[in-house]
Parts: sequence; structure tokens; C-alpha cells
Amino acid sequence: MRSDRRTTADAVRRARSLAADVRRLLISVSTPLPSHEVFRRSPDLPIIPSPLRTLWRTLVLIWEADAIAALALILTMLPMSGLPLALAWLSKLILDRLNAVVVLHQRSAATVDAVLLVAALYVSLQFLGRLLDPIERQAESRLGTGIKSLVDRRTMAAGGAIPDLDHFERKEFHDEINFLLGEIGHRPTVLVHYLPFMAQHLLTALGSVLLLAHISPWLPLVLIVCTVPQVVVQERLDEAEVQGITHRSDAARMMAYCANVMTSAGAAKELLVFGVGPWFRQRWQRLSDAALIETAHLRRVRLVTTAGVVLGYGAGLALIYAGVAAGLGSHRLTVGDFALYLSVAAGLQQTLSGLGGGATMTRIALRLMARWFAFLDETRPSIAVAPPGVGLATPPRFHRGLELRDVQFTYPGQAQPVLRGITCMLGAGETVALVGENGAGKTTLVKLLTRLYDPTAGEILLDGVPLAAYDLTGLRRRSTVLFQDFAHFALSAQHNIGVGDADAADDRARVMAVASRTGADTVLEKLPHGLDTPLSRVFTGGVDLSGGEWQKVATARAAMRDAALVILDEPTAALDAQAEYELFRRFRELAQGRTVLLISHRFSTVRMADRILVLEDGAIIEDGSHEALLALGGRYATLYEMQAGRYR
Repeated sequence: MRSDRRTTADAVRRARSLAADVRRLLISVSTPLPSHEVFRRSPDLPIIPSPLRTLWRTLVLIWEADAIAALALILTMLPMSGLPLALAWLSKLILDRLNAVVVLHQRSAATVDAVLLVAALYVSLQFLGRLLDPIERQAESRLGTGIKSLVDRRTMAAGGAIPDLDHFERKEFHDEINFLLGEIGHRPTVLVHYLPFMAQHLLTALGSVLLLAHISPWLPLVLIVCTVPQVVVQERLDEAEVQGITHRSDAARMMAYCANVMTSAGAAKELLVFGVGPWFRQRWQRLSDAALIETAHLRRVRLVTTAGVVLGYGAGLALIYAGVAAGLGSHRLTVGDFALYLSVAAGLQQTLSGLGGGATMTRIALRLMARWFAFLDETRPSIAVAPPGVGLATPPRFHRGLELRDVQFTYPGQAQPVLRGITCMLGAGETVALVGENGAGKTTLVKLLTRLYDPTAGEILLDGVPLAAYDLTGLRRRSTVLFQDFAHFALSAQHNIGVGDADAADDRARVMAVASRTGADTVLEKLPHGLDTPLSRVFTGGVDLSGGEWQKVATARAAMRDAALVILDEPTAALDAQAEYELFRRFRELAQGRTVLLISHRFSTVRMADRILVLEDGAIIEDGSHEALLALGGRYATLYEMQAGRYR
């Protein structure tokens, strides 16, 4: 048993580690921009912004995030770029002066003063570097925090401004916005780090070339020839490793999934009852072994290739050292020149390597920033939205009601329509029930009435005016829906109810009044902290509710709004027949004067409606009162008799 636990724990650790590596390295891959299937793209915008345009927009974003920190970073970057070269040159001067004083015995007052002056300047620049370094780090940290906050706000604003379900029910869009929230936030910060980093290294590299050319014009050329292949090979090896990890990304995700299943509470019961824990462990182990074999191969290739490049670089460097030493022996070069070479030559190699790595990171960051800008630019609503100030105000109560004229709807990406030629009327102040088998299109009709989608053909009218002509926000404020899959918010009991009308979410008296009218007060009375009790064990003092208790909370949430349209979309799966009957009875009392659409499988409740619509295969085949439909002897009568027969 202990061995199994250790094996599982090791599996979890290794899977999480590999998943983290995959997540990090996948960012380096040339991930394609979202296709036109994901976004509604403005026709005057390019699909992929140019790198220069992306860079400019990113720099503007950085400035908007924190102009003071950005300016401080620029002002510290410039002197910090020249410090290494200045210190190397001063080191040469100090050694040459000391050599003149100590070796050549040139001890005149001017020579000694020159040594002291150069040494004082060297110490001053060292102090300046120590002073500017924490300022630069602080400015970069502050700027990074501001940028991440701004990026997250804009990403959530762009996603949250979408008023329909089209995007959110597409896997591509859901994956994209989660990716952006998780990864893009720190990309401008990467640029904040690497752009100054590259600027500093570029200035340092140019200065190094000039300093080495002072010793000999061929020195910088030979050093570059020795260094560039090493940088190029290193980048290619990194790319190959990323491609290898990308190739096994599906396997890595499956490993992470297996590890999660073995440790999550949700799957624990079935793992124990069916005894499938070892099966998941074996599956994880097979994938892990394959990944380790591939990783070991990549490491061997990296080791051999890197060793060859380093040997070549070392040989070239040895020749350069020999040439410089020969120059020193022939007195063509000074001791200071030799020290300058040692300092700058080693620094140039690191500088060129840093430029290569910085260029790679910058290229990746710009590619992902282009993806983010595309998301902001190209995400458009899939429904028609009236411009601000143009949409009509929704009346507090309908005058004629909702009319559907030959409404058809097909989900994006699907060939077959879900609704076919729906024509019906939901009269003002009328309670209409909608019945039909699963998949008939009942919930889709709810989505159209609440404008989560627009019909693909036909139209919906409110009081004789097309629904799209009304202000969308106002229309939804006059609608309330109790969905079948209502949300279980990890909030307090008060806010779980209060968010039904966000403006009154903090009004405890109103929340309690609504809870009393809907029967949710019986749930609140049992909570240890009443309205303040978190309805999730994620938080201290939180509790979990039963399905029926959640149902009452969701019912109260729907009743918070002063709605003209009330929709109850099969929300009673967790309730028994008596509880469902009581829920609808209460709602019908609360909905006096409102238009009510009731969806349920229980005909004992459906018969309470003024009128019943029978939906089958996306079309309304019957329309009438309970008694009229029974007398008709059609589909409704058949379904009713099938259900009623169970209780005889």
C-alpha cells in the first residue's frame, strides 16, 4: 500500500513537472494565430499584424501601463549599457599607468596623479553601477506589475464584452481566452526585460568591437567567427527540443490527466470501486517511459553537438590568445592591452550569446503579442447589437408579447438545423409551457429568446418590433432565466442570490425578502452564518448544499430581477414531483402580469400553463391548452398518458 502511494506521488510530481515544462516550452513554438472560425474579424485588419506594428503597439502598451517606470528604465538602461566597456577601458589605463610606475619606474607626480585619477574614476563608475542596478530592477518590476494588470484587464474586457454564446460555445475561443489570460500577461514584461537587455548587449557588442579593434583589427572579426556558430547551434538545439516536446504534448497532457484523476476527489469513488487506479498508473508510466527515452536522445544529441562547437570555439580562442601573447612579448601590446583583451573578449562571447537568446525570446514574445492584439482587434459579437443610445427601451411589462415568425436556427459548424420554421406567440402576461423530448430544441429556443444567439432565418418580435432593435442590456434586465444547469457560485449565500440583480446584491433586506417569497429562506436558516456563509468548501466556514437546496437558491436568484419575461428551463432535476409543483406554483404567483415560458418533463406541472407548445424535431407540432391537447389525441396526449400511466 505504501509502495503504491509512493508510486502515485512520484507519478504526480513527475507529471506535473513535465506538464509545466511542456506548458513553458510550448509558448516558444510558432503557434498559429486563431483562424477566422474563432473570431469575427474586421475586414480592414490583417490577420497577423506585422512585427514592427506589433512592437510599436507593445511599446505604447508599456508606456500606458506605467510611464514613470518606463522612463526610469530607459534612463538607467543607457548608462548601464556603457558601464562594462568604460570599466574595461579604465582597467587598461590603470594597468598601463601602474606598469609605467612600477616596472618602468616613471614615478613623476603627473604619472602618479594620473593613476589616482583613473582609479578614482573607476571606483566612481563602480559605485554608479551599484546605484543604478537596484533602480533598474525596481523600475522593471514595477513596470511588469503594471503591464500584467493592464493586459489582464483588457483581455477580460474583450472577452466579457462579447454578448452572445457563439464564441463561448466554441472550443477554439474558450481555449484561446484561457491561453491569453494564462500566458500573455507576462509577455510585455518579457519584452520590457529583453528589449533593454538587447539594447545594452548591442551597445556593449559594438563598443567591444571598437575596443578590440584598438588592439588589432582582426581580433573582433575572429572572435565573432568563433562565437556566432556556437550561438546558432545553441538556438537550433533549443528549437529541436521544443519541437520534440510539442510532438509529445498530447502525451504530456494525458500524463497530467492521469495524475489528476489519481489524486482528485471527484474520481476517487469510481477508482476505488472499480479498482482502476493501477490501470491509470500503468498508462502514465508507459507515456512517461516513452518521454524519457526521447528526452535522453535529445540530450545526447545536444551533448555531442555542443561539445564539437565548444572545441572549435576553444581552438579559435587559443589561437587568438597566442597572437595577443606574442604581441605582448614583442612589446607591440601593453599589459593594459592584454588585460583589456581578456576582459572584453570573454564579455563579447557572452554578449553575442545573450543577443542570440534575447532575439529568440523577443521574437516569441512579439509573435504572442500579435496573437493577443488579433484577439482584441478581431473579436466581434455574433449577434446584431444596437449602437449605444440607439436601441429601444424594453417596457417593464410586455403589451403584446413575443412573436416568433418562421424562426430557424443552426449552430455554427453544424449542417443540420436545430429549429425549423418555428412560428408561435408568447402573449403578454401568459404562461406558456414548452414540452418535447431531449434534443428537440427547447433550450436552443431559450437562447434565442434571451439573445444569446440570433436566428439564422426568420425573426423574433417584441410588441411587434424586432428583438434586435432593443437595447441589449435593457432587454436582458427585463428577462430572468432559471436554467437547468444554473451556476453554483463560490460566493456567500447572500451574493449567490443577490447576483440575480447585481445592483441589489448587497441589499440584505431585499435578498431575504426574495428568499422568503421563493422558499429559499428554509435553506438560509440552516446555514451556520446565515447569509454570510460561503456556499463552497473552498473558503473557510463554507458549506456544500444538496441539489435541492441549490435549486432553491437559484430560484431566489432568478426572482431577484423585476422581469417582464420569466423563463424556467427544466431547472428541477434535483427536486421531487411535489417540490417541483410547489416551485412552479410560487413562481406563477410571483410572475403575475409577466410573460412566462415553462419547460418541464413533468406533465403534472405543465398542465398549470395557460397554453402548451409541443416541440418535436425542431418544429412545433401542437399548440393549445392541456384539455384541448388531450382531446386532440396527438403527441402531447400520448406523452401525457405514458407518464400518467406510471402512477396508476
